[in-house]
Amino acid sequence: MSKLLSAYVGLEEKYALSTRELARRAEQMRIINEVGRRILSIRRLDDLLPFVTRVLYDTFNCYSVGVWLKEDASKALVMKAYADDGEDDGADQPLSFAYGERSVVVWVVEHGEPALVNDVDSDERYRSMPGSERVAAELAVPISLGGEIIGVLDIEHIEKDAFDPSDVELLITVADQVAIAIQNARLWEETRRLGVIEERNRIAREIHDTLAQNLTGIVLQLEAAQQLQEYRPERAWERVEKALGLAVQGLDDVRRSVRNLRPAPLEQRSLRQALSDELHRVESDTGAHVESEIETDLPSLPPPVEDALFRIGQEAFNNVRRHAAASQVRLSLDAVDGWVRLRVRDNGRGFRNEAGEAPSRTFGLTSMRERARLIGGDLEIKSMPNRGTLITARAPLHTPENDRSGDDL
Repeated sequence: MSKLLSAYVGLEEKYALSTRELARRAEQMRIINEVGRRILSIRRLDDLLPFVTRVLYDTFNCYSVGVWLKEDASKALVMKAYADDGEDDGADQPLSFAYGERSVVVWVVEHGEPALVNDVDSDERYRSMPGSERVAAELAVPISLGGEIIGVLDIEHIEKDAFDPSDVELLITVADQVAIAIQNARLWEETRRLGVIEERNRIAREIHDTLAQNLTGIVLQLEAAQQLQEYRPERAWERVEKALGLAVQGLDDVRRSVRNLRPAPLEQRSLRQALSDELHRVESDTGAHVESEIETDLPSLPPPVEDALFRIGQEAFNNVRRHAAASQVRLSLDAVDGWVRLRVRDNGRGFRNEAGEAPSRTFGLTSMRERARLIGGDLEIKSMPNRGTLITARAPLHTPENDRSGDDL
């Protein structure tokens, strides 16, 4: 009877233990799922890693949790976040391990495998550090991204045999989630950095397309007024008035650019009207004969495409004023094979570099290329000395996979 009772008590204790263990696992899985959901929304590594260590510390009821990341430049494994019970001085914890040093986390990086150490005193991989005298067990798993180990997720416990194989699987799952979150955080940082660069370039383009171009026009008008003053003073004032008008327009453009609005000429007019007005300004300023051929039933274009095409045309006209010395200028705007196409042609002095193509280092031409690229289009510049220049800008009406062939000069 006593044996039967002992067996019954043993089964009851085992069942109770199993029930508690299942409850513990269920709670851990619930928390881990919550961690996975939340960490993917954290964008900064400085916020992400401390959050992970603190939640895992509470979940595993352990001594400490650390996240270590590789730094190949210094050939070291560096602790990026750490959480413990607060009873030991965190400053005593090592900040880094050089590759090749004896430690569980370095072993994990070198071998690419988890390390389950349930008795640190009997495992040669373990290295005792000041402030970690109470550690009895350690579990570390690699953090891998794209097949490459980028770090280690490490948990320490003050009790021997604190971990089992199910803990290894659980921590691997967390490490995979952390790897994805780290990648997202790094991509977000890179995107933010590129966004700052792109915004800086946008502001530079806006300054060039507004202030710089208007100042160029003002200078040209004042130079003409200075020359006319000597033999036709009554015409000089007309040039001064034009310079004043350009100054007022430039001030308006700068204010609109600061507010990130559309180019002023497109506020109240269509792209066709705005480009035609710019073409007639070239005629007025240079005396060149101008022609335009603009498709009357041009499809409706998104504002960013209209903005970019207008700025490209404006820059092309500005180059005609400053450099071409042309007697004829022609503008065309049409839709061909799924593309909207803007062309500005002149018969001026042209140019040629060593490669036989238009120079690409001037800011104006660089700005034109960038504007075309940003709307999914392209820009082609053809020029020959004393044979003029043809600038062709294109943007897709529907998809970017259409034919990109262009006309010869």
